[in-house]
Amino acid sequence: MEWIDSDYILENRQSQESFYIPEKGAEAAVLCLKDIIQNGHIKSEYTNRISEFAKSDPNSFKNSLIPIYGKLSQKILQLAIDGDFTKIEKYRFRLLRDIFQSKFTSKKLTGFIKDHIDEFFQRKGGAFISLIGPDGSGKSTTAEHLLNNLENEFVETKYLHGRPNIIPDLSSIIPLIEHRASSGGSTQRGAPSPLPRPYQYILIPYYFIDYLLFRLALLRELHRGKVIIADRYFYDYAIQPNGVDFDDHLYSIFSDLVPHPDLLIYLYASPEVIFNRKPELTTEAIERQHRIIEKIVSERSGTKINTESNFENTQKHLLAEINARLRK
Repeated sequence: MEWIDSDYILENRQSQESFYIPEKGAEAAVLCLKDIIQNGHIKSEYTNRISEFAKSDPNSFKNSLIPIYGKLSQKILQLAIDGDFTKIEKYRFRLLRDIFQSKFTSKKLTGFIKDHIDEFFQRKGGAFISLIGPDGSGKSTTAEHLLNNLENEFVETKYLHGRPNIIPDLSSIIPLIEHRASSGGSTQRGAPSPLPRPYQYILIPYYFIDYLLFRLALLRELHRGKVIIADRYFYDYAIQPNGVDFDDHLYSIFSDLVPHPDLLIYLYASPEVIFNRKPELTTEAIERQHRIIEKIVSERSGTKINTESNFENTQKHLLAEINARLRK
């Protein structure tokens, strides 16, 4: 932490043979304050020299101190000229206070924090991509393909399936909620009974904490130049037919606060095609998922990729879209 105006001293240093020395007043200021700040007293062998240099070059002495100590600089100068070093030593805590204040004024403090945050989390070519779509739309296959094709363009690729798992499953705390959420209350395929609203007010906020903590890890990974491909990200809570018919208002509040991907990719296939690939839900239930996804993708400026065509063509289209969007 700076306790003297080093810029002033360097700008006004004097050449002596093959090296530079500070002006006499600046040297006196350094000798005077260095020991007071560090040890609380001035060494006796320096007192005569400080007084002599302060008398012969008062302007340099004062100018070395003014940016940090303000009006106190004149008092310190006069006491140094008078040789009253005991009184100067009594100003130690005020000097320390001024040093702290000069470093952490409101503007400097916010700038200091911002600079360090920017340095720590600044993007260096990383990317966060999230895939969304009903089961059977090709998310896992697409994620694997992207990880293989993007590994040469990024420092490292990483796959996130489901939630970040930074906090433990809710089932380890409240087994009933996880049981109801995972099993549903209906035996009819594609039409599970909804999770009661009181349970939702525990489930969503709890897992929101997981994604909130994930923000810090995500920023760090992006800073290192990694690409993260997410499958079944937070948005999937709104579309999974697992007995959780979420309160739209509650869901929208938390979905706005989770870390958003750089690119949200909607993998589309018609309900009939998805049913043929994975006959777990009715076409009506799949159509419901599509309606919800369309809204989410629209809100997040995502992109829609049709996965019904030839796989190679679909992946080429997808990679071209990623390159176009992430290079903007």
